[in-house]
Amino acid sequence: AGPCTEDGMSLEEVSEGGISLAQAPTTPVPLGSLQLDGSSTLPGSYMPTGVVQAGPDTLLLSCANQSVWSELSRRMCIAKPPMGLVALLKPTEGSGGHFFPVTHMTTEVQVTSLEFDVPRSLVFLGQQDGIVEVYKLEEEEFKRQWGVTAHSLDVTCLKLWGVDRRYLITCGLDKMLRVLDTVSRDFVAELKVGTAGIACLLPDAAVFMPEVDIMVGSFDQHVYCLT
Repeated sequence: AGPCTEDGMSLEEVSEGGISLAQAPTTPVPLGSLQLDGSSTLPGSYMPTGVVQAGPDTLLLSCANQSVWSELSRRMCIAKPPMGLVALLKPTEGSGGHFFPVTHMTTEVQVTSLEFDVPRSLVFLGQQDGIVEVYKLEEEEFKRQWGVTAHSLDVTCLKLWGVDRRYLITCGLDKMLRVLDTVSRDFVAELKVGTAGIACLLPDAAVFMPEVDIMVGSFDQHVYCLT
């Protein structure tokens, strides 16, 4: 593919060379009915929205409840099923790659993105309502710290950025990219990208493109290069 231009790089250009992928020889874990303890399962249909490493042998998994009935029940005030889920996973000994939930928490709003800061043990959750919620993971418990409204529509991706990972880049379906100082809790930069919502981003892109700091994938089928 050629270099990014001001108008972005077409996804057709990116895929011209083709990429071959092979599935690892492990059994996938079904999440349609996620079992969180020995006897019960959460109602609804959960789709994974993010997974990050939380330690040498632990993972953090975020999910959104995609069940139409759960959404209708909540809107009609019939019931209040959880719409979001975050779980701390550890490998099962001798299971050949299977993980089990050590602890979890549910949210009233769908969790759409996830990021984790290992040194500070901070969990950043992007939500469908445009809010970023911050939790501290202490002794396998999620303790809410603070939250901030980052977007007018769904938060689509979160990435920590900078030498000390102080800054959190947030992107949303509102086409906005914002940079949040997680210490002062203020937004220090923002930029409208593309003509549709932002789908994904890659910080520290200068590793392979020297004049580019951030690459952003948009639902308008272009990849934008930012400095």
